[in-house]
Amino acid sequence: MRKLFFLAALAIVAFLLPPTTPTLTRTTVTTQPSRILFLSFFSGKSHRLTYLPLIQELARRGHHVTVLTPLLSSNATTTTPKNNIREIQTLDSYTEFFSKFDPIKIKETNDMMNPFRMIDLFEKICRKSYKLPEIMGLLNEKFDLISMQPQVNECALGLVYKLGSHLVLFSPAGAPNYVTKLIGSHQPFSFASHFFLGYSDEMSFAQRFVNFGFNVLFDLQMEWVYQPAMTRIYREELNDDSIPDVGEIMGNADLILSNSHFSLSGHRNHLPGVVEVGGIHSFGVGRTKTKLPEGLNRFLSQGHPKGFILFSLGTIINTNTISIEKRNIFMNTFSKLTEYGIIWKWDDSSIHTPSNIFISNWVPQEDLLRHPNIKLFITHCGLGGTEEAILNGIPMLGMPLVGDQPLNAKQAERLGILKVLDWNEITEEALLHGIQEVLENKKYRQNAEALSKIFKDQPDNPLDLAVFWLEYILRHNGAPHLKSSARKLNYFQYHSWDVIFVYVGIILSSVWLTLKFFSVMCCKMRQKVHYKQS
Repeated sequence: MRKLFFLAALAIVAFLLPPTTPTLTRTTVTTQPSRILFLSFFSGKSHRLTYLPLIQELARRGHHVTVLTPLLSSNATTTTPKNNIREIQTLDSYTEFFSKFDPIKIKETNDMMNPFRMIDLFEKICRKSYKLPEIMGLLNEKFDLISMQPQVNECALGLVYKLGSHLVLFSPAGAPNYVTKLIGSHQPFSFASHFFLGYSDEMSFAQRFVNFGFNVLFDLQMEWVYQPAMTRIYREELNDDSIPDVGEIMGNADLILSNSHFSLSGHRNHLPGVVEVGGIHSFGVGRTKTKLPEGLNRFLSQGHPKGFILFSLGTIINTNTISIEKRNIFMNTFSKLTEYGIIWKWDDSSIHTPSNIFISNWVPQEDLLRHPNIKLFITHCGLGGTEEAILNGIPMLGMPLVGDQPLNAKQAERLGILKVLDWNEITEEALLHGIQEVLENKKYRQNAEALSKIFKDQPDNPLDLAVFWLEYILRHNGAPHLKSSARKLNYFQYHSWDVIFVYVGIILSSVWLTLKFFSVMCCKMRQKVHYKQS
């Protein structure tokens, strides 16, 4: 009896107590030191700056990192043990590429990058790279994980396959659809613009029509021309026809890290295997205010009543190719802004300038964007610089040229943080009007500061997030549970067009049979009527 009474009392207490819910908290998980290869046959300076903090942080955490790059960095080991980062320099493909494809000339002539010329150039770079003993020597080494930039580095996939390591794709300029779709993460053409077109997420019917056709043609060119060319090259150079094609190797990637954030790039239908780490180079661990160069610091200390303006066209553009007429437009316009200091990144720093203009072939862009007196950033709208400006709440005047820049500009313009000027239509009057509009219209600054709060309000530091997912792939042996079966489907299967065609066929056949049945019945009825009348 006592036992029954005790059990009844326990039941009543359990009923009265609120239910408990197990809580999940992220715990620090230790990952064994691993050998990681960052692989790039082709990389721009700005792209390298994007993933350099990731390399340094992995090395700081004890991983042994090998970096295969055309651009050596002098500071790669300044904050990490030297034996944790090993750099191997490949060909200077960066200089060779942009000597053939000058963004300024492409923009001013309204010319598109000829894909066949690009393939020829990439083929030369690729074949030369495979002949380097430093690269071929990697085949004798063992790596636990390889990270590579997918765009224009597809030729290196043959080496990736031969090494047989886990593969993580790191995309410094965001992950375009032609990359993400290979792992099954297709982006709808109805609101995801092709980066060459630069449409916003809110497209008109005409824009959706163009976007759909352009994406289809671009994908066909990639699948039928560019990727087969890259596949042929690495099979020949490695003397192995059994190596899978580009699409299959990239489609088996374990993870894609995308330097993007929905606050700027818009909403995308990403699968778990695509992780956004936008701002990875700006949020980085240990990003502290550094001492500005003496000349620049002296210029800023002169006192400019209304602050200063930063003008930079990034690292890929050779400003010496800009016409004297265009340079004079900038010079004359800036000289009129006497109450502002102008910091101008220009390759030829020997140009004579008015007292309110400071010219240098290199400026610490990120540090200047964090400066309390900066009022405006004039930019070509590269993703790295755009993210840095957003992070610090700085309004922009954009002059996009090529690549993803028009798309970045359109998205920033839609968010009310940037005004776009057409490079080919810049005059002193248009430039001055654009600068004054952004400076005097408080909405640009207010929108930029509001977006900065959204961009910063993340549960994890993007750098920590990237490291977590790289180590996650290592801990879970490639994390096959992240891979969607959608990667095995082609375009028609993914969108169920094959099923829709069958349904349409069934419906049309049913309609035809129904009409045929009634036609036969009508004929028989007519025959009967005619027979009776006769």
